[in-house]
Amino acid sequence: MTHDITINGKLLSEWGATMLSGSMAELLKPAPVKDKIINDNPLRQGVEVVPIHPRVDQRDVTLEFIIEGEDRIDFFRKYNSFLNELRSGEVTLCIPTLNNWHRLWYLSATSFDHFRFTACRLAIKFKEPDPNFLQEPEDQPE
Repeated sequence: MTHDITINGKLLSEWGATMLSGSMAELLKPAPVKDKIINDNPLRQGVEVVPIHPRVDQRDVTLEFIIEGEDRIDFFRKYNSFLNELRSGEVTLCIPTLNNWHRLWYLSATSFDHFRFTACRLAIKFKEPDPNFLQEPEDQPE
């Protein structure tokens, strides 16, 4: 199910990476809505609430990955390449099984556990500016 996930058009397997299943739940969790517009006029009783349709707000998502290499050199090559891709700007995460494209911005790594320096478990925190925009980007390669 997660073997066809891409980041910026590249398969996760290019980095020896696998996205853990809890990450899928993080992406499927409904995003918060923005606060209502309220006018707290001191000359009037109570407050006025502008009756508009709720709008989706930005959100932070934390995704967990396993990165594996055949040996230490291969692991560090894949690990460094993966981090460079995440920190290069906007990240387009494509999950074909959900037919979703998420536009994310790298914020930080929240945890790192290594396994004899040939594999690691890595949690990455991203900002998703518009969680409601899940369509395929026009500039996505075929």
